[in-house]
Amino acid sequence: MASKKQLKQNINGIAGELFAECLFCRLYIPGVDPEEADVVLTKILDMQVEFLNRAARPDGKSNEKLVKAYYKKLKENLVKKVDEIGSDIAHLSEKKK
Repeated sequence: MASKKQLKQNINGIAGELFAECLFCRLYIPGVDPEEADVVLTKILDMQVEFLNRAARPDGKSNEKLVKAYYKKLKENLVKKVDEIGSDIAHLSEKKK
């Protein structure tokens, strides 16, 4: 497993990329509802805070197997959340009829 520092940097990088993508959609794609985009931006920031906090405090600090399982589950949850937010951003950028 990579260090906690590296994991936190990855979480911040992913959140930054998602935020930039959503902000681009909000500002430069015609027909995007700014309020919907603001909801997605808030969701990104909430995700970032949640996963940074979870990365800082693993369960079962004294048991190596529990810590490994904790971080594995954390990464799986992060991937699911990023996919969900990516779908939200894609939905924003779809042409409105």
